[in-house]
Amino acid sequence: MTTYNYSQRDKRWGKMELGVFGLSMESFGCVVADCAMMLSYYFGREVLPSELLNWLNAHEGFTSDGRIYWGKITAFTGGKLRYSPTQDTKEGELTYGFRQVYFGRYNHWVIDHPQLANFVLDPWTGNMMAYTAWKYTGQERFFMGKPIEQKKYPVDERYGRKRNLVSEQWFMWNWVPGSAAQHIYRKIGRRPNDRELKALAYGAHTFENVFENNIGDRWLHERKSAI
Repeated sequence: MTTYNYSQRDKRWGKMELGVFGLSMESFGCVVADCAMMLSYYFGREVLPSELLNWLNAHEGFTSDGRIYWGKITAFTGGKLRYSPTQDTKEGELTYGFRQVYFGRYNHWVIDHPQLANFVLDPWTGNMMAYTAWKYTGQERFFMGKPIEQKKYPVDERYGRKRNLVSEQWFMWNWVPGSAAQHIYRKIGRRPNDRELKALAYGAHTFENVFENNIGDRWLHERKSAI
């Protein structure tokens, strides 16, 4: 099971500001981290809080006191996920619930775990917690939308460029956000070996053929000329 758990206090984005009001991600960015987790699960790829925050800052995504405009998240998805203050699910839609909890002097937002019932993801720690671990204020927000078809990577189109074994190895060792290098690593939980890389670079096979045994070991033998 692929997991996308982010902490608002991660050093990669903790010092980034929400809008232009001097509020930091590490102190007030729980909703941004929640939304980044939701979007990662929805799109099936990493949507880091820094990526989302940069977009929100460029599109006036915050009020003057640093609150997020929830509808901007719908805009980020190109309308694929719709926002609602109440749960009004239509047939076939995925639902992501945001729950406000009591948290010291301030309230805090956690998100329902997108894959496991009775658990939430906490952006303060980036950890999964039992739903019962929190006391809830009753404030809730929801995003809903039809599941999207996960991106496939045809053999000759994964990077938008012609490839050979050297370029395959480069992409595997140089992590390009959202690239097939990340996609394949998540699927198999390790870096591919050279034989697998050659099958992808020179063979006529999809990731599923090579790593999910769709065609047995035929990918070991079916080759085509180097691209």
